[in-house]
Amino acid sequence: MSGETSQRCVCGKSKRFPLCDGSHTSEQWTCAEPVQWTPYACVASFRYQNLARKLASHFKGVLCLSPTHPLASSPDTNHVGTLITVVDGSDVDFALGVCERAVADTRIVCCVEVSPAALAARFPPNTIFIDLTCNVDDVSMLFSKSVMMVEQAPTLVPRKNSSAQVVIECGSAEESAVYEIHRSARMLRSAFVSHAVADEAAIAPMLDTLRRVYHADMFVCADSIDVGADWQRAITEALAEKDVFVLLLSEASKQSHFCSFEVGAALGMGKPLRIISLDGTLPPPFVQHVHMLDARRDAAARPWLSLHDVVTSHMVAALSPPSSLERGPAGAAAAKEAVDLQSMLREYSSMFEGTHTDPRWITVALSILGLFVLAAVMLYSTA
Repeated sequence: MSGETSQRCVCGKSKRFPLCDGSHTSEQWTCAEPVQWTPYACVASFRYQNLARKLASHFKGVLCLSPTHPLASSPDTNHVGTLITVVDGSDVDFALGVCERAVADTRIVCCVEVSPAALAARFPPNTIFIDLTCNVDDVSMLFSKSVMMVEQAPTLVPRKNSSAQVVIECGSAEESAVYEIHRSARMLRSAFVSHAVADEAAIAPMLDTLRRVYHADMFVCADSIDVGADWQRAITEALAEKDVFVLLLSEASKQSHFCSFEVGAALGMGKPLRIISLDGTLPPPFVQHVHMLDARRDAAARPWLSLHDVVTSHMVAALSPPSSLERGPAGAAAAKEAVDLQSMLREYSSMFEGTHTDPRWITVALSILGLFVLAAVMLYSTA
């Protein structure tokens, strides 16, 4: 590891603490443990190691891309001025581990293709995040914005003992927005994930990544219903409880009656709807007004990402906090209407309690009601 070799201070009086400044020699002793110091170090997820190499070259820093690197294996004897971490959400574990263990004055995380809000709770306090999601497709802009924001970041160190993380959001102009997010907050919305049984094996790794890395709260029929439980009631309760409804669309799920029922019920409850197509399948007519994310098309446009990476990225985006548009006055009015509609649905469902009505017909009724509500909203919006 290149850089200045120094000594580690053990008395706490050094002006360069935690490095020894040599003042102990007047007392006939010095700090005994050698410390390697470097002004910049770069760590990266696998997909963006080339960006980390370019940043390390620009700042004349060192590169840590392996668990055997001294910065990762011996952090106590390797001190860094500024640690730059590049993550894209697909391979966070290694970069996160180095960032947690490293001894650094300033920690900067460059977020490419993943929102800082999704990762803030996982990284150490007082980390500075650079949101580069708007510059993914422009390679030269991605690097130049990274350099500019890294140089600006040390002036924005979060308050001491604060639970907030500072985020620098890159805009199209030279100026950038700066705001704080709190590590204690729940960074992703909870979700009801609707999918076909035939797709369970394909989506299992993605769901595991979301739960392990992002601590995502998701209801998935494949693993969220206890053996022997009333699955119909479990699904209905989860639909009402979760913040957002995500349909993992495929040819199999498009043919599934249960997925159609779940979509209809979600529409009837006024849930935000997100559609991610796994295989390029187009959505059914009654939800074609909802913008769909096509994972297969996006994977073809970004060949350095696997289909798993793309679907994971889309899921993180779907569960990220709502946009300012959704949080505005119109969004508040829509939320109130959704609450009123949910109250009506609960009252409607209570009519069937204690009867012998097949619960599947209740779901059909909710689906039909959801379609009527959707049609009314579309007519009202065009009026």
